[in-house]
Amino acid sequence: MHLQVTKARLGAHADVLIGMDIISQGDFTVTNKGGVTVFSYRYPSAVHIDFVKEHNEAALRDRIAKIR
Repeated sequence: MHLQVTKARLGAHADVLIGMDIISQGDFTVTNKGGVTVFSYRYPSAVHIDFVKEHNEAALRDRIAKIR
């Protein structure tokens, strides 16, 4: 709650270092859809983010839809 934060548009050759002291306090994600990298952070942590579980659930839904 008492952290200074910065929002910025970084160029293609920017390096970023985010310490575990920050990451371990909340939910931190990095996505790269369509070549656009987005960092997102939420405090306090709200949910477990599990991309493998999401993928498996989507694959199961696709299989069920094909059967119907």
